[in-house]
Amino acid sequence: MSRKIGMLICLICLCSKISSTSIVIVGINGSEEIVEVDDNESILMLSQTIPIIKTIHGLEDLRNLKHLIITFSDMSKADDSVWESMKQIEVLQLKFITLKDFHFLTYLPNLVAFSLQEGIEVHNSSPINLTKNTKIEYFEIHGLRITFFPSFLGYPNSLKTISFYGTEIEQLVKDDIFKGYHNGQTLILNDKDIYNIGYVDGVRLGTKDMLLDIWEKYDIE
Repeated sequence: MSRKIGMLICLICLCSKISSTSIVIVGINGSEEIVEVDDNESILMLSQTIPIIKTIHGLEDLRNLKHLIITFSDMSKADDSVWESMKQIEVLQLKFITLKDFHFLTYLPNLVAFSLQEGIEVHNSSPINLTKNTKIEYFEIHGLRITFFPSFLGYPNSLKTISFYGTEIEQLVKDDIFKGYHNGQTLILNDKDIYNIGYVDGVRLGTKDMLLDIWEKYDIE
């Protein structure tokens, strides 16, 4: 009897260790890819899965997941349910991603740091609304080429740093910076952009040297 109990305990322990959740990524053409993720995982990368993503099932079941990285996908046609399933996410990295706009950020109340790196395209250049991201501290758009300086519809007092380093802004106007960023945030720009615009009253301008510490703090790759 004691031997059977011992085997049962071992089996329970083994099952608890290998407990996982199936993440199902669905494309607009109905194709699916399934990724098995350990329930205790806090960081997850979904890389080169479905080319054009329609929806993702299972992310909401990963209670310990805090840091999500998605790469090489078109998410411009993704359902709102995709973003709604990420409510627990604190750090979101998107790399080589196509987006419709930044409206999805309103579904991420626990977001602390957001990074869009080497984005392929953002279809809609409407103002970015961070008013519902009451915990956000860092916002980054890195490696894009855009026509106008990005504007914000609103942002919380928690936002400390905004970075557009590595992003080519064709029409960088000093007044646009003053209108959007005069609440004590640090704004990180390309060195040449800082040189061109000079001093902006009420805005702390930062350079690339600050990024390494920020990326390390939020574990941004």
